[in-house]
Amino acid sequence: MVPKKLALFKNGYGTVTLEGKTAEGSSMELAGLPTPSYGSFWLSAEQGVSVRELISSKVKEIIPKPEYGRNELLAANAGKLIKITTTEGGMIVGRMVKPVNNKVRESNRPNLMGSLSSPVEDGRDMNRSSFAMAGSLLMQTETGHVVLQEAAVQQVEFLEKEISFPTWTTDRTRLVMNLEKPAPGKTVTVNSLSSGISWLPTYRVELGAEGHAQLQCKATIMNELMDLEKVDMELISGFPRLAMPGLPSPISMKQNMSALFAALGSEKPGTEYARSLMDNYMSQARTPQPVFTMEKATAIDPGTVKQAEDLFFYSLPDFSCKYRETVTRNLFGGDVPYRHIYTWDIPNQKGLSEWNQNRDRGAAVSPLDVWHCIQLTNGLNLPWSTGMVEFVSQGRLAGQSTLTFTNPGERVLVRLNKSMETMVHVSEETLSSEPVKVRSSSYQKYTVKGTLTMRNVSGRNMEFQVNKNIIGTPETVSGEGEMSSLPNWNRSLNPDGKFQWKLTLKPDEKKDLEYQYTYLD
Repeated sequence: MVPKKLALFKNGYGTVTLEGKTAEGSSMELAGLPTPSYGSFWLSAEQGVSVRELISSKVKEIIPKPEYGRNELLAANAGKLIKITTTEGGMIVGRMVKPVNNKVRESNRPNLMGSLSSPVEDGRDMNRSSFAMAGSLLMQTETGHVVLQEAAVQQVEFLEKEISFPTWTTDRTRLVMNLEKPAPGKTVTVNSLSSGISWLPTYRVELGAEGHAQLQCKATIMNELMDLEKVDMELISGFPRLAMPGLPSPISMKQNMSALFAALGSEKPGTEYARSLMDNYMSQARTPQPVFTMEKATAIDPGTVKQAEDLFFYSLPDFSCKYRETVTRNLFGGDVPYRHIYTWDIPNQKGLSEWNQNRDRGAAVSPLDVWHCIQLTNGLNLPWSTGMVEFVSQGRLAGQSTLTFTNPGERVLVRLNKSMETMVHVSEETLSSEPVKVRSSSYQKYTVKGTLTMRNVSGRNMEFQVNKNIIGTPETVSGEGEMSSLPNWNRSLNPDGKFQWKLTLKPDEKKDLEYQYTYLD
């Protein structure tokens, strides 16, 4: 079977379509198939072909070893007449004793269903006799058996014309298709979801003048599956749900029945759930942004993008890649609008208290951090998939971050660096306290006034977005700020609240943002 079409997810899996021709008879082996995930193996045939059944079985094969040592060569020629010259000048003529049988281990290409495995003997990849394992050689001579230390052997001469070379006893899955009647030369197609091949997008954004940037996206395809020759390649972007990608189909015979049923009975069979930053790259991450009316930018190379339900497919026709090769291709690019935005997120009282306690220990996150962000607008006619983005300004690296999934017409805010051109301060004071009763219980109600002080020490205007979280009820906010309370579904004594401001500071301008809130204790 030959691969014709692939569609790759970013989690190490892809859908693979292979084609082949039927043979003269009614029974034939389907070779070169990748290991399918559970429930994903489907076979179809050209009209006029009636498939009766598919039969999987384990078969053993013997293949020559590409590399071997002297003792392995001797073991392969057990029973043949040899002459050994020792380091002391002596000569021994006899026959090597036949070694013990090899055992078999898993395949060194586990992503191919019919791949060959490699032998082991007591955990070692060697075809050696049990005597050789102990550093000795056992020979049968005319007068009896002789044990030689390996270090005592200087030369070995084979006294017979024909010699054998070391081999591996291998184990692979054989899949046979039986037809109702012969139908030679017809096309058979196999589709499956298989592991061993994936793609990752990376972006480069060159920040230009007047709010316009050049965005370029490249795709890196990592192939640990099979040789690909001029296939139709599609790269998938979206939020796919794959139920059991890590569970092999029973047709591959990668596990026995007990292991299969144990996996099916587990809570999350064969699925690895995203918990790390890299998992977000492999799957998808998205920052919700409102859709708005904008002037479309002109794409340099929009490529070909197709959509199937909720997934998007970037096309790479006539794609070729050898097994264990990594190929990088330019995917698309274009001119996109951008803005500099500085964000300041201040945690609630609990977060501030924990930071004050740990600030001398080098706390990683500080409430005094102001982030310089780049707000990109997707003016291209295709979505941006989650991936690493590199920003370049005036020909120099400005920073790296993560670009999250962004639909055409949406904005996405990407952190660039911590701002070194702002000075900020947080202060809070208790204005009053009074006793209150809530649900027949007595509490103290505190009124707190807070002040956020900001100063722009750069030589240009700076646009800010400020968020202050609280535990309590917002009461007042200064300027054009907004305040809100989150739904108190758990009926907590104090709800969660938030103050928000959007403002622009001129060079060297200082601004105080004030707020008040109450909480019970």
